[in-house]
Amino acid sequence: MSHVTSTLTIVATALVAVACATTIETSSRARPTSVASPRQLEDAAASQEELVDWWLAALAANDEQRLHGLRLTREEYMAILVPWTVKPGEPPRQVSEQPREFFWGMLDTKSRDLGRAMLQRYGGKQFRRERIEFSQPPREYAAYRAHGLVRVDVVDAEGTKATVEGPWIAEVDGRYKFIGLDWTD
Repeated sequence: MSHVTSTLTIVATALVAVACATTIETSSRARPTSVASPRQLEDAAASQEELVDWWLAALAANDEQRLHGLRLTREEYMAILVPWTVKPGEPPRQVSEQPREFFWGMLDTKSRDLGRAMLQRYGGKQFRRERIEFSQPPREYAAYRAHGLVRVDVVDAEGTKATVEGPWIAEVDGRYKFIGLDWTD
């Protein structure tokens, strides 16, 4: 599987597909009269740097469960990304359960597959973070900001420098988690 194709699929699934023509109800009756605040991210990092350090530690530990614990849960995806992938100030989207489940299933499956590939490539390697940058400027949405794809300059135990590429990051009220697992390497 081409990593470029995987990257496009993950990004499209998480950020664009929700915003497509999957809005089932568009009448004023379907719109909430007051916009509720989205829920917070649970077990999220306090900074991008902390999230990246947790990610590097999960790779070093070759810990698939820990790796997946760094990304949005199904509930967070459904409560934050699905309805709030709209321009700031717009009301949340009303999306029926079937498309929401489809997009989550697609993102989750790709993330699990790519997480295993990530562990095959980097699992067990000790890296020290030197610098973080992103492939694109942040994208602002009504209830979150998306930073992606993360590029981390690292040094391994032998002093060899490398760049490890990783997933998009969701920021909700100053807390950080990966949207899904992906990389372009």
